[in-house]
Amino acid sequence: MKRLLHTALVAGLTFTGLCATSPAASAQTGVISKTWNLPNLQNPSSGRAKAQIRNARVTWYIDRTEGREWITVTAQLRDSGPGDGWCARIRLVDWTTPGNEPAYAKECNGVWQTRTLSANYTHYARPSHRARVDLDLYTSSVSYSTQLHINRPW
Repeated sequence: MKRLLHTALVAGLTFTGLCATSPAASAQTGVISKTWNLPNLQNPSSGRAKAQIRNARVTWYIDRTEGREWITVTAQLRDSGPGDGWCARIRLVDWTTPGNEPAYAKECNGVWQTRTLSANYTHYARPSHRARVDLDLYTSSVSYSTQLHINRPW
């Protein structure tokens, strides 16, 4: 009788353990994020730098409850120096979302300054869509930028 009770108890606990929601599964609701570092960049990409980025870090957020995503990039930005006629500029662009305005920042004094850019990403409805946003580093014209593609991590 003891053995039968013990077997039933073990079987019941095993079944309960299999049916319980794991912490990883319950983390799929609410806001989750992925953060990683970006490489240092300069513009132009070779030769004397007129604009530079270092210590760049990207965080991509997804709110599975509300069905929205956004991205934040924090980096140190530096111009080649005051009086050269240039400013270091960065732009964060989501090309996949029509009407979504890019985020901009600049530095003109030749001193490392921390800048943070954020952009909404609205293709959450297409989870298989492997999209990206672009981080552009430039001085006078974005046409001559050093570009870094930031891929959607999920």
